[in-house]
Amino acid sequence: MAKHPVPKYRKSKSKSSIRHSVWENNLANYWINKIKLAICPDCGGKTLSHNVCQKCGKYRGKQMIDMNKGDEKIKVVKA
Repeated sequence: MAKHPVPKYRKSKSKSSIRHSVWENNLANYWINKIKLAICPDCGGKTLSHNVCQKCGKYRGKQMIDMNKGDEKIKVVKA
């Protein structure tokens, strides 16, 4: 059975935390570049694509959420 490589010396806490911070920053940048926000044509707010705008409550020009009520029931959209 082949032996696996094992580090000869222990890594310091600072080296481990540096490695972790680089990995964490790369992961954050990946998601920032991956998620693209669309601009709502009605209010100009940023929303996820194919989702109801959280500011004005509209989706594709139709009012889905009545923002005046405070009741946030979403109507069924038939595409």
